[in-house]
Amino acid sequence: MDKSELDKIMGDAFENAKVSYHLYDAVKNIKKWGAVRGITDGDPSRQLNKLTEELGELAEGFNKKVPEQVEDSLGDMFVVMTLFAEQNGLDIVDCIQTAYETIKDREGKTVDGVFIKSENLERD
Repeated sequence: MDKSELDKIMGDAFENAKVSYHLYDAVKNIKKWGAVRGITDGDPSRQLNKLTEELGELAEGFNKKVPEQVEDSLGDMFVVMTLFAEQNGLDIVDCIQTAYETIKDREGKTVDGVFIKSENLERD
């Protein structure tokens, strides 16, 4: 391995660590924010309702082609999902990792922009 390959590997590792830290830090801050405001001790159904509301705002922003609304809605949804997970004794980062582990080796194909699992393709 030459120096340029090693530099690329180290640069990629640094970028990955930086992204992981930012995600961890964001989740930590969201949890703290929710705890201080008593949200994490509240009724999870309220957060589920809030998630549905935010999804509606996301769809509206997307359909009206308002990128700022899409960005805001996605961020709000992440906050709500983090707090909902916390209320249910889960950690959002673990939920994301579990979902990735489920899909990482999944086979299928993309049809009209939607991924269809192999087993669902075979039924059609």
